[in-house]
Amino acid sequence: PGYLTAMPLDETSHAWHHSDEQLVETILEGLQRTDRMPPRKGLLSRSEAHQLVAYIKSLWSPRIIACQGPAHMSCM
Repeated sequence: PGYLTAMPLDETSHAWHHSDEQLVETILEGLQRTDRMPPRKGLLSRSEAHQLVAYIKSLWSPRIIACQGPAHMSCM
């Protein structure tokens, strides 16, 4: 209640604007500005967070993977 629907994990969202390490840190540390993304440190290991990022990236096209992270500013 009161929460917005979770953003999609595919390339239609903005997750691909961030590097793998930024995504791992977000998973483990959460986002302080919202209760929608609490920290998962203690629930997931760093290795498991990397595996989760790999799964998310499996939903992206090769074009988006090539533009991931800071490269997104020059790819689009």
